[in-house]
Amino acid sequence: MQRRRRFEEAIVEVIATEGPSAATVRRISATAGVGPRFFYDHFRDTDDLIISVYDTIAADLVTRATVALVSAPHDVYARAHAAVGAIVESIANDVRRGRFLLSDTPAVVESRRRFVHRAADALVEQSTELGEPLDKASADVIAVVVMAGASELVRGWFDGALEVGPQEITGLLATTLTSLVDQRTSDTSPEAPAG
Repeated sequence: MQRRRRFEEAIVEVIATEGPSAATVRRISATAGVGPRFFYDHFRDTDDLIISVYDTIAADLVTRATVALVSAPHDVYARAHAAVGAIVESIANDVRRGRFLLSDTPAVVESRRRFVHRAADALVEQSTELGEPLDKASADVIAVVVMAGASELVRGWFDGALEVGPQEITGLLATTLTSLVDQRTSDTSPEAPAG
């Protein structure tokens, strides 16, 4: 398992510092300090490794967000701020993981799509718990908008293209999420009878 863990750390390092095109078995193995022949004892190919690592990081972020939700007040903005804040803080603490999650390798892009759908499912669950239930279609739209915005904000922060930091990113995303939930729930609320 130690070799597997070294390969997992290496793929994050290689993609974060050298870019997706450098993510070859030879380069990953060299970064891991493990012979390339051992790579295939753990992974079918580099995509298998990338998907495994993405899923591990995503699960960690979901756990952090879930823990933050437990102590958050019972309203949409507070919960959005707590969950988003936990995720942004984690990425800020290990920028390499953030760069890995934002990379454009096909395996990461596909994993990110799956993550967005899981986020939409969580949004349906949270909105129902808060008494403002969203339908799945609305949650899917909100998750795509927020994740796309989050990706570009974090990428701009990492690259220095945007003058934002973790707290501002958290606030912007929580506000956006809250506004979209409010708008989508009011759009789907039954109209009051005229009278």
